[in-house]
Amino acid sequence: MPITLHSPEKPTLAWYFFLLIPLAAFIVLMPMFHHGLSCGHDLTFHITNWVEVSQQWRQGIVYPRWAQTPNYTAGEPRFIFYPPASTMLGAALGELAGWAAAPFVFLFVTLCAAGAAMYRFARLSLWPAAALTAALIYMANPYTLFVIYTRSAFSELLAAAILPLLFLAILRPRIHLALVAEAVAALWLTSAPAAVIGMYSLLILGLLSAWRHRSLQHLFRLAIGTALGLCVAAIYILPAAYERRFVQIARVKQAAYQFRENFLFAHSGDPLHDHVLHQASWIAVFLLAIILLCTVILILQHRHWHLLQRRVFYLLAILSGIILLLLLSISAFAWQTLPELAYLQFPWRWLLALAPIFALLLAAVLSHSYVRWVPLVFALIFVLFSHHIAYRHFYQFCDPEDTPRGIVATLGLNAETSGPGQEGTDEYTPIGADTDDLQHDAPRVSLYNAAEVGELQPAKHNEIRSHATIEQWTPEYKHFSANVPQNSIAILQLMDYPAWRVHIDGQPAQKAATASSGQIQIAIPAGHSDVELKFDHTMDRILADIISGLSLLLLAFVAWRERHHHARPHKHAQPAAPPV
Repeated sequence: MPITLHSPEKPTLAWYFFLLIPLAAFIVLMPMFHHGLSCGHDLTFHITNWVEVSQQWRQGIVYPRWAQTPNYTAGEPRFIFYPPASTMLGAALGELAGWAAAPFVFLFVTLCAAGAAMYRFARLSLWPAAALTAALIYMANPYTLFVIYTRSAFSELLAAAILPLLFLAILRPRIHLALVAEAVAALWLTSAPAAVIGMYSLLILGLLSAWRHRSLQHLFRLAIGTALGLCVAAIYILPAAYERRFVQIARVKQAAYQFRENFLFAHSGDPLHDHVLHQASWIAVFLLAIILLCTVILILQHRHWHLLQRRVFYLLAILSGIILLLLLSISAFAWQTLPELAYLQFPWRWLLALAPIFALLLAAVLSHSYVRWVPLVFALIFVLFSHHIAYRHFYQFCDPEDTPRGIVATLGLNAETSGPGQEGTDEYTPIGADTDDLQHDAPRVSLYNAAEVGELQPAKHNEIRSHATIEQWTPEYKHFSANVPQNSIAILQLMDYPAWRVHIDGQPAQKAATASSGQIQIAIPAGHSDVELKFDHTMDRILADIISGLSLLLLAFVAWRERHHHARPHKHAQPAAPPV
C-alpha cells in the first residue's frame, strides 16, 4: 500500500474540503473579480439565453422552446435543440443575483460543483487528502481555464461537474443503475457535445471494465442504466432528434467548424481561429504528457497499489490513448463514420474527458510522497499559478456592449416594436430560410397587397396604408387584428416553423407560402380579421414529456431500491476491506 496522507477516519478533512474547494474557485476566478468578466466566444449566446428564459418564466412558460430575440426578433427554435440545464441555472441566478453578477456566481458555483464531483470520483481509488488534491488540480487545469476565459462555454463547464460522476458510475466494482442513469441524463440535459463525449467514454470504459471483470453482467447493468438515463432526458433528446429535420442542423459542421479543420496544430488560414486552435493544442500536449509520465510511474509502482486502484488507473490511461488518436488527423475516418461524432465540431473538446484523468493520475503519483502535505501544497501552488496563466494567456477584455448589461440592453425584449434583437444561429435556421433577406428594423406585422405574394421577398414589397394592431406578442403566442380594404398578405417578423399554428377569427387557417427570409406569411381577407398564432405542443414533445415523467418515477424507485438494498445487512457477508 502507498504512504497515506491522512487517516480516512480523521474528521478534520471535511473542514479542509469546505475551505479549499471554494478558495480554489475564488483564486481561479480572481482575474475576473479584479478586471471584470472575460468576454469569451460564447458569452453573448449564453447571457441572451438566460435573459430569454427568465422573461419567459415571468410569462408562465416553464420550459421555453422558442427564442424570441434571434434573427432580429424573428426568433428561432433554439431551446428545442439547446439543452436546458445551464440556461435555466443561469436564468435562476440572474433573477436572484442580477444580470451583472449572474455569470460570476454561475462560474463560482459550477467550479465548486466540479471540485466536489472530482473529489467523489477520486475517492474511488485514493485516500481523502489525495482525492482533495485531485479535485483542486481538476478545478484549475488548463482546459478549465480555456473554457472559462477564452470560450465562456458555460454549459461545457457545467458538464465538467458531471463527467467525473459518470466515470465513477462506470468504474465502480458494482454498477449502480441509478448513478449511471443520473449521470447520463444530467449530461444530456446540460451539453450535447459533452453528452456525446460521455457516451463514447462510457462505451469504451464499459467494454474495457467488463473485460477486466470477465463479466457480461457488468456491461448489461451499464446498458440498463444508460437506457434509463436517456429516457429521463427524453424531454430534450426526443424533440431535438426528431425536429432537426426542420432546421439547417448540418451547418454546424461547415467551414471552420469542421472537425478536419480542428485537429491538433492544424492551419485554416484564419489567424484568430488558428490562435485558439493552437492554444487548445498546447493544452492537449501538456495534459497528455503528464498523463503519460504518471502512467509510467504508476506502472513502476504497481505493487504498491490495490487491484481496484490499478484497474481504475490503467483503464483511464487506455481511454487517454484513444483520445490522443481522436485528436489527430489519422482518426478522420472515425470522425466521419461514427454516429454524431462530427457534431462535436472540434476534436479538442475531448479534453473535457481528459482533464479528470489528468487530475486523478497526477494526484495518485503525488500521494506516494513520504511527506504528508506535499500533494496538497502542490495542488495549492498549481491553483495559484493558474491565476497567472488565466489572465496572461486566456483572459478576453470586454467592450461595454459585450457585458451582461450591454447584452440585455440590446435584446429589445420589452420594446413596443420588434427591437434590434440579434443575429440568429446558423444551425437553428429553419429549412429553406435565408436570413440575409430579413429586415432588421421591420415592424412585427407588415401588410401587403395579396397580388405581390409571388415576389416572396419582403424588402421588395410595397406596404399598404392599413396597419395591424398588436394585441399580444409573447414568445409562444402572437395575437393581432387588421382592417384591410382588399385581400392582403401579412408578413410577420417571425420565422416559420411547423409548430406554429394559425387561427383567423377563431378558425384554423393555413399559412401562405413562406417568405424567402423564412418569415411567416398569412393571407388576410378583406375587412376585419383577428389573427392568432400559437407555438403548439407537438406530438413528439408530448411523447417526450410522458417518457421523461414515467422514467423519472422509475429512476426514483431504482435509487430507493438500491439504497435500501445497500444499507440492509447481509447475514453471511464478509467484512469489507476496500483499498481506500
